[in-house]
Amino acid sequence: MIARKVLYERNIRAKHKLRVNVKSLVCESRIIRKEIKRILKTSDGTDAKARTASTLERHRKVVVRDETRHALLAMGFVKGTPYRRIEQATREGNEPNAERIANKLKRMCRYTDVSEVQEWILASGDD
Repeated sequence: MIARKVLYERNIRAKHKLRVNVKSLVCESRIIRKEIKRILKTSDGTDAKARTASTLERHRKVVVRDETRHALLAMGFVKGTPYRRIEQATREGNEPNAERIANKLKRMCRYTDVSEVQEWILASGDD
């Protein structure tokens, strides 16, 4: 009974930490978009400002977007939501990284094995 309560509390803690993580990533994306607008608005035609805006845009689209996706998937895992309810379809080569989700869960105080996450991803979600 005590072990069950500890697991429940860890799940609650992990869920709240993941929620905060997602919100901070969303804010980071918004801040980057505003900065890009500011850079391009004050651009004097120099190549340096365009490169800076391009670098920020790439960071937002590649790093922040991917990190947000994996944080949302980790939250779904903690909540017990089937993977296919979160992502109905994924393009080939764009499958989620189970190791990355497991590492995020470990950082958020829920100790999870990579194989558990892989099973969750591969499950059909029909149950």
